[in-house]
Amino acid sequence: MIRTRIPEQDDPGLFRMIIVRLLPYARQARPDVAFNRSEIRRRWRKCKVYVAVNGKGRPEGFISCKVEGSTLTIDMLAVERHAEGHGIGSSLIAAAENYGRRKGAASVRLAVDEPNLHAQSFYHKKGYGVETYFPGHKMYILSKWLQ
Repeated sequence: MIRTRIPEQDDPGLFRMIIVRLLPYARQARPDVAFNRSEIRRRWRKCKVYVAVNGKGRPEGFISCKVEGSTLTIDMLAVERHAEGHGIGSSLIAAAENYGRRKGAASVRLAVDEPNLHAQSFYHKKGYGVETYFPGHKMYILSKWLQ
């Protein structure tokens, strides 16, 4: 089930996913990247955060996104390793894109670390293409038009 984030219930699991599933790639690209819970919470206050939960209500994935002007920006997407391949990432990206459409977004953008080949493949399968590359950050900006 996909639902909106409940901070006191979801955040411990979401922080763990960031540390285990996202941070290693970020640190491969930029070794000085730090993890800061306060900064993440500040970012989430500006975002819509959807959480995929299992039958016991535990988070198995999440996506955070925001609409600015006519662009939906996906801030973070993570899925637990054991839950990969079950459509959770696809459901989360669909929820974010639908949110963007409802808010009037015409396009969607996201950043993906160069070492994260799995994420790059996932996004390419969803129709995202490389918009630009930042060699100093070892990061791609991917985008697509929303229909």
